[in-house]
Amino acid sequence: MTAQSVTVVIPSYNHGRYIAATLGSVFSQTLPPQELHVIDDGSTDDSVRVIDHAFSEYSGPIRCRLTVRDNRGISATRNDLAAATTTDCVAFLDSDDLYAPQRLERMLPAAPPGGPWFAFSGLDFLCDDDIASNPDTLADWHEVYRLKLGQGLSFPTAGFALLRSNIAISASNFVVNRSLLDAVGGFDDRISICQDWDFAVAALRFAEPTFVPQPLLTYRIHAHNTSRDAGKTATHEIDLVVDKFCRWLLETSANPLAPTPRNWPHYFRIFAHLSTSAAGRSLASRLPPDILADALSPSAAATSGETAAIRSLIAAARSPEEFAPMPWSELMLRCHHAWSGSS
Repeated sequence: MTAQSVTVVIPSYNHGRYIAATLGSVFSQTLPPQELHVIDDGSTDDSVRVIDHAFSEYSGPIRCRLTVRDNRGISATRNDLAAATTTDCVAFLDSDDLYAPQRLERMLPAAPPGGPWFAFSGLDFLCDDDIASNPDTLADWHEVYRLKLGQGLSFPTAGFALLRSNIAISASNFVVNRSLLDAVGGFDDRISICQDWDFAVAALRFAEPTFVPQPLLTYRIHAHNTSRDAGKTATHEIDLVVDKFCRWLLETSANPLAPTPRNWPHYFRIFAHLSTSAAGRSLASRLPPDILADALSPSAAATSGETAAIRSLIAAARSPEEFAPMPWSELMLRCHHAWSGSS
C-alpha cells in the first residue's frame, strides 16, 4: 500500500480553535497521504480562515482541497468527502482530533490486496484547557478506555468487542477501503451521536476489523464533544443501531467471524444474554425471540474455539477484573501497555 492510495478526509465544523493542529498532524505524517480534503460544514467561527492559512503555508507533497458549504451535518459531510475521493483507502479524521506521526505508515500495510477492509488503532486522550482544570477528567477517560479494552479480552474477536462497546471510540479512528465503503453505504445521517458505532457494526457484516494496537490517534476532550451530550439521544440511537443489526443478523455474512448466531451458534446466545447496556437491558431482550432459538442451528456443535470463548465470556461475567487472553486480545493488551507507558 503506497502513500498515493489514501485520502485523509476531515469534516470541519466550528473547530477553529483546534483545526490548525489537526491539519498539522496530517502534514507531519511519515507516510503522507495523496490528498487531504476538508469540507467546512457551515462553520460560524474562524475555521475557514484558519484552514485557508494552513493550506497556504504548507509546501509538502499532499494535495490539499477545501470545500465550504452550508451546514448539512457530520454524517452527510463524511459521506460527501468519501464519495469525492478517488484513492483506494479513506482515512477519517474529525477537526478536533490528532493523528500520531506514524499513523498511516502503521495502518496502511495492514490492508489486504482485495476485498472490504476496515481498521482502527489504539488511542490516547488530550484534555483541552477549558476542562483540564479538573484533573479527574483525563483520568476518567483513560479509565473508561482501559475498561473497554479489558472487557474486550473476554471476547473471541474484535468484532464482538465493537458490537458490545465501541472500542474504536470515534470515526476519527476509521481507515477503510473503497470496497468497504461501497458495501456499507456510508454513515447514516439519521444518527447524530452513535453514527460511528453504527458504521462499525454495519461493517462487521463485510469485514472483520483489523486492530493496530499502537495509540495512533489522539482524541481531544473538550466542553463541546458530541459524546459528552450523548445521554440526551443515545438510548434511542442505540436501539436504532441494534434494530439495523438484527436485519442482517440471520443472513450469510461475507465476514466468517461476524458476531452472528450463524457463525457462533452457541456463543452468540450466551453473549446476547450477558451483554447489558448502562440501563441494564441485555442485548437478548432487544432481539426478536427467534434469533436466539435453538432451532436456528439444531445440528451445530460448538468448536473448541467457541467452547473456549464461552468459558472466557462466563468467567469475565463472574469476575469482571479478570480476563482470559485471546489471540486478538493480546494485541489490545499491548495497546494498553503502549498507551499507559507500562511494561
